[in-house]
Amino acid sequence: MRDLFCFASTLQLAMMFSLELATARNSRITLREFYGGLYLGAHDQFIRYFRRLDALETVIQQECGLSEPSWAYWIRFFHKHGNHERHSQGIVTFDDDAGTIYDTARRIASDTVADNIITLSHIVAATFACRSFSLCDKLVQCGLQVDSNGP
Repeated sequence: MRDLFCFASTLQLAMMFSLELATARNSRITLREFYGGLYLGAHDQFIRYFRRLDALETVIQQECGLSEPSWAYWIRFFHKHGNHERHSQGIVTFDDDAGTIYDTARRIASDTVADNIITLSHIVAATFACRSFSLCDKLVQCGLQVDSNGP
């Protein structure tokens, strides 16, 4: 049983997108949906961690299966759910790999904060720590950096 941690408010919409992608694909949240949701739901914050945005776009399209422009996903999402604040909270289930990212981010968060909140910087650090996963390694190769302030 995982300890209860919640995502920072900036990541809640991203996790809703991850859940939406998983539901559309009839699966639990895998790394594809996890990072695809981050890209869609926390886009402005997420891309600040990368030095090679062109490479990131390619990885997101090829590895996460996001072949349409981001706005198309947003339109479908809000057409289906309306205002995200009214969206009912669902139970998020991760596959083993995405669960490992979550658990690693949770451990990092527990070392740095006292309020059981996982932030994007915790997920970025977990991505570095889990480079054995192909998608994580590809994200690191896109110039992923721990500091979001740029190179």
